This record gives sequence, structure tokens and C-alpha cells, in this order.
Amino acid sequence: MGFGVNFYDMDFRFAGINAPETRGETRVAGLESKVFLTDLLLNKPIMVQTIKDKQEKYGRYLAIVYVKGPDGWVNVNELLLQKGLAVKFM
Repeated sequence: MGFGVNFYDMDFRFAGINAPETRGETRVAGLESKVFLTDLLLNKPIMVQTIKDKQEKYGRYLAIVYVKGPDGWVNVNELLLQKGLAVKFM
């Protein structure tokens, strides 16, 4: 592709937000968030902006995720906050 771009599997954590887990006490809310994300992102163009170019302690990259919508790119991190499916994380 040029410009040093490579494609391979990478794990991400949404930067600046905390979503409920799909296990334990928050399972129902976590599954709701997961279904919302799956419906939002599946088979659509996405863009990932990493915050740091190194992995955090669990081997994931911190990222802001965008999905292409009819009116342009939508910040998924902010959308999860607006929908009440995540809370701010510092």
C-alpha cells in the first residue's frame, strides 16, 4: 500500500471511555453496548486513530474509532457516551 501501512489484527480499547463488561454484574448493560456496536460497525468503513503508538498493559492500543455515516465520519467513542452506553474515563 505504500507509506508503511500494514494490515493485521490489532486489539483496541476505546480511549477516554469505560463501557460495561459483558460478565458479572454489568452483563446486561455490556451485552446491550456490544449489540449496539456490532450493528453500528459491521460491514461499514471505519477509521481508527490511536492515541499512543504503543500497547497498554493488556496488550491493546488506545483509540478513537470513527464510522462512516451518511453525513460523514462519526466519533464512536462520543456516540457511546451520548447513548449512555459508556461513561467518561480519565
